Amino acid sequence: MLFFLGIFKLGFSQVSDWKWQNPLPTGNGLLDIFFLNTQTGWTVGANGTILKTNDGGSSWQSQRSGTPNELLSVHFANDQTGWVVGDKGTILKTTNGGDTWQSQNSGTSQLLRSMHFKDALTGWVSGSAGIILKTNNSGIDWQNQSSGTTNGLNSIFFVDNQTGWASGDGGTILKTSNGGSTWQSQNSGFQIGLGSVFFVNSQTGWVLKSGGTILKTENGGNTWESQGIGTTNILFSIQFVDAQNGWIAGDGGVVFKTSNGGISWEFQSSGTTNTLWSVHFVNNQTGWTVGRYGTILKTTDGGTTWQKKNMGTILNLNSTHFTDAQTGWAVGDAGTIVHTNDGGQSWQSQNSGTSTILNSVYFPDSQTGWVVGYNNVLLKTINGGETWQPQTSGVSSVLRCIHFVDIQTGWMVGNSGTIIKTVNGGQTWESQNTGITNGLCSVYFIDSQNGWAVGVQGTIIRTFNGGQTWLTQSSGTTEQLNSICFANTLVGWAVGFNGVIIKTVDGGQTWATQNSGTSNGLYSVRFVNNQTGWISGYGGTILSTNNGGLTWTAMNSGTSTDLFSIFFTDALTGWATGRYGQF
Repeated sequence: MLFFLGIFKLGFSQVSDWKWQNPLPTGNGLLDIFFLNTQTGWTVGANGTILKTNDGGSSWQSQRSGTPNELLSVHFANDQTGWVVGDKGTILKTTNGGDTWQSQNSGTSQLLRSMHFKDALTGWVSGSAGIILKTNNSGIDWQNQSSGTTNGLNSIFFVDNQTGWASGDGGTILKTSNGGSTWQSQNSGFQIGLGSVFFVNSQTGWVLKSGGTILKTENGGNTWESQGIGTTNILFSIQFVDAQNGWIAGDGGVVFKTSNGGISWEFQSSGTTNTLWSVHFVNNQTGWTVGRYGTILKTTDGGTTWQKKNMGTILNLNSTHFTDAQTGWAVGDAGTIVHTNDGGQSWQSQNSGTSTILNSVYFPDSQTGWVVGYNNVLLKTINGGETWQPQTSGVSSVLRCIHFVDIQTGWMVGNSGTIIKTVNGGQTWESQNTGITNGLCSVYFIDSQNGWAVGVQGTIIRTFNGGQTWLTQSSGTTEQLNSICFANTLVGWAVGFNGVIIKTVDGGQTWATQNSGTSNGLYSVRFVNNQTGWISGYGGTILSTNNGGLTWTAMNSGTSTDLFSIFFTDALTGWATGRYGQF
């Protein structure tokens, strides 16, 4: 899952192909949604996300946008022809329902926030710095229109090919009566940012304002009047199906409905506290809203009830471990443990019996495993996680990492230099003297005698005798080291904050810095042999190497969310987990 943390899986087909496994269909924030009818729709969002449904949102298929840029608006003229706009001047078009998307030349690098098409030929885009673009030929060419403002324009809407409005920062409302050849400023009465704009005809329309207020006009925008809806939450999206029936979605998962043109608004329970960035109805009963962490909600009764159409956990997943390409576990916040028997196509929750943050999971075989976490939590299973039993560690430190070489022999590390060992499957644990007080974040043993642990301020310690004695090694860095992995008793890597990667080829007697190409924090490292390895980290970072780290290549993870753990069972198959349940 990706963290939110989610879970991602690297597929067999190509080494750069990471696929969401949790939450589904995505953990990326969804910023806009558009439906042609009750069955066919698209939603777009962070990290170039485009999803399509043909069954009213019961299932969603990912479409390849070809860009990592944030996508903020989607509009289709028919079931084949549509556009998406977003960050860095991105405009994409499809002529086959989104099976493929082609980039169009916007002529700008500005953030493009909103788009509206009246037919397959004629459309407008608005964005940062007052930019408005128009096309008369389906996007082959985009012409810059003079908006008369440098304020960001957050929303644009047309009722026909001549009459439209744009709203934005500084209380800006603009109107055109000639297709955008000229734009006239309208007086909103405010100097603060205005969001989504929507009109049902040439006279009647609404604009969202910060602080839970709506502006309404009944004379084409010559005058605007405030309507209060009883909330201070930020409101992001408004849509009407006729002059009476409309909906608003916003921060904290709020949804409001009006049945009288906005004279009064009724709160609707969405069932989520996740921010909702877009709402779209195809009639007065059927609608959808999307938002943070890949949230997708649907109603078929006008919003009286909302059904969740995304699945999985959005709790942070801090560690993952697989015993083979099919069988694995991930653990995280609030005592979360999830398990898969099919390579991550489906994940089932397991009852940990605790609500404590879980930091690390390790299984030496498919039945026997351990989990450690905060509040001295130490859990063991002997039936693949069907049941988990607490064990007593004998220490009071936060436990950060656990590693076993077989079902009897293992070590745990944690705060204040803590290392404890078991030789009887966890029935008893014995503290080992490390001689340090720095917190330890990761431990790795290549066999029952040779092991290493890393932690705060560049700490590395090593044992040749199963931990009876630990020797300090010089890492050459003062950055916190978060993870360590060895291919054999001589060759290993450690990674940490500020993009630090260090490697040893002599068992840690000396460590040499490798160029990560990033200053992002690195949280986890995994090698399947002495040449092939991966690292995950801050902001969705995934790095790979096939030459022992001589060079590292950034991979497109498909997320900008922190990835706390990475695990591979062979050179092709792996998973990364992180914030908000992302896989």
